[in-house]
Amino acid sequence: MSDQDCGYGLAQLEAFGEIMRGQFTPTLGSNDAEEYCDRRLLARIHRYTIARLRAEIEPVTVQHYLRFLLRWQHLTPDTRLSGKAGVRAVIEQLQGFEAPAAAWERELIAPRVADYREAWLDELCLAGDVAWARLTARSARRAPTKTTPIALALRRDFRSLLMAVRQPAPLAAARGRSAPEPQPDVAEQLHADGGSASQILRLLEERGALFFDELVDGTRRLATDVEGGLRELVATGLAHADGFQGLRQLTRPTRRPRAPRYAGGGVFIGEGPAGGGAALPPTMDGPSDPIETDELAERVAAILLRRYGVVSRELATSGGRESLTIQWRDVLRALRRLEARGEIRGGRFIQGLLGEQFALPAALDQLRAVRRADATDEKITVAASDPCNLVGILLPGQKVPARLGAKLTLVDGVPLESAVSGAAAAD
Repeated sequence: MSDQDCGYGLAQLEAFGEIMRGQFTPTLGSNDAEEYCDRRLLARIHRYTIARLRAEIEPVTVQHYLRFLLRWQHLTPDTRLSGKAGVRAVIEQLQGFEAPAAAWERELIAPRVADYREAWLDELCLAGDVAWARLTARSARRAPTKTTPIALALRRDFRSLLMAVRQPAPLAAARGRSAPEPQPDVAEQLHADGGSASQILRLLEERGALFFDELVDGTRRLATDVEGGLRELVATGLAHADGFQGLRQLTRPTRRPRAPRYAGGGVFIGEGPAGGGAALPPTMDGPSDPIETDELAERVAAILLRRYGVVSRELATSGGRESLTIQWRDVLRALRRLEARGEIRGGRFIQGLLGEQFALPAALDQLRAVRRADATDEKITVAASDPCNLVGILLPGQKVPARLGAKLTLVDGVPLESAVSGAAAAD
């Protein structure tokens, strides 16, 4: 048989899906001839390779993992970040995690970024790089408070997070499974009740993002009524602003000003970082195609991997602290696909956890380094609202509620004490 006939036959088999073409021998160079392999044999080799890689992993204790996690999330003095880029990196790692509104800067960002400045977060928000909102929509006839759960996220990932939190039904329907109980339509309830919040919401739905003066003009209401309506929309998760200063002011108690309040500025208007407009969260059209469902699950898996380094069912739910309602089985399928593509590693990384576990290669290297390092009695104080608060979830002991102002101290990954007195309960 000539080389031409042989090449034609191989091309036919490849077109039928019987064989695969590529370079499968590690010793071959990039300039060497291509190789062909039976598709089923190649799949078997791939399964054996994954099994061998999983067998090479030596699991660490939960204490070692907590020591790793504190470094992974930049809570140790030698791993803290700096500048506006550091603030963005922290938000990218914690995006989608809901914490009390007043805790974000004081308890989550400042411990991770040296010499933190509020202006850095304002600039990221006003530049359209970062967005904030309440992900878990909730009917509430009151203004947001310091304990109202708020999530920060990169704007590019915001729509995916909203879908993963508020629309689990399309995901289950795409798989042919029964869906969880859908959340009530807060917007419809608000429109039925009427009031300034309903009028503002309709205006935002019709015209998109608007500045405060435009809302006052469009609703023909007093500025105080518009501010009250905005407070209610933020508390229910139906609106947000492009600047973080608006949230800082909205969570402060309303006080009667001595001078005309809206003569030169307000919550969403004024000079500097306080300026900005109100807007609806990104449109949440549920995925109708299974490919889109798989893509959403992969995005959620990537977010969890970036946050915890290692992902298991316990960490993905974090004892109910994660707001994501996308089902774990969908995330698990996405993690298996990422492992098959060689992007992450699967195996048993942490002792005492049930089910499959997956880790980023960079996290696995750091986890090994922490296991080899000697304990130094390093004390790290962590806020109870921090995602690193895993007491009662991974660590033994009574669960410390994620309340504003509550803190706990970890010594080499072991909780030493907790202080919850005077902490404010979540909204």
